[in-house]
This record gives sequence, C-alpha cells and structure tokens, in this order.
Amino acid sequence: MQTALAIRHVAFEDLGTLDEVLAQRAVAVTYAEAPLDDLTALDPLAPDLLGHACETAATPGVTVAGLRADTARWGPALEQAGHRVLARWLDEAEAA
Repeated sequence: MQTALAIRHVAFEDLGTLDEVLAQRAVAVTYAEAPLDDLTALDPLAPDLLGHACETAATPGVTVAGLRADTARWGPALEQAGHRVLARWLDEAEAA
C-alpha cells in the first residue's frame, strides 16, 4: 500500500480534492500537526507521496527519485550546517 504524509500547519487544513483521489487509489494518508508534533521524528523518505508534486513534475531534470537520493546523500551534512548557522545567528542576535 502506498502512503502519503501531509504536514498540517493549521487544524482545519486537509487535502481537499486530493483526499478523494488518494482514497480511490487506496493511499494511506497520515497527518502530522506542524505546531504540535515532533517533525524531526518523521522519516522524510518513508512516504511515497512527495509534496509539491506539480512543481516537481514541471521542473526539467528533477525527479522524486533524484530528490530522495539527494536527501539521503546531503541531508545529514546540511542538517548539521543548518544547526550551526541557526545557533550562530541566535548567538549574535542575543549579543546585539
């Protein structure tokens, strides 16, 4: 069975018309609540459905498989770099 993860930013959001399409294809949808759930505990490579599918499909040279491979390859290093940048920015903001 295919799966989809929808990260909901406000409680009333849903998948709209996409919900019916996914249900017809027996795709299991899981919601994560952005303001409440620990999003770092989610495996971004686990769901079959990637958000922004229209933009992905319309971009030459970009594929879901390629994005997953790039995430697996670069994700850990970029996460560490992001933490360092954010920590430095917060340190400098507190010092100002």
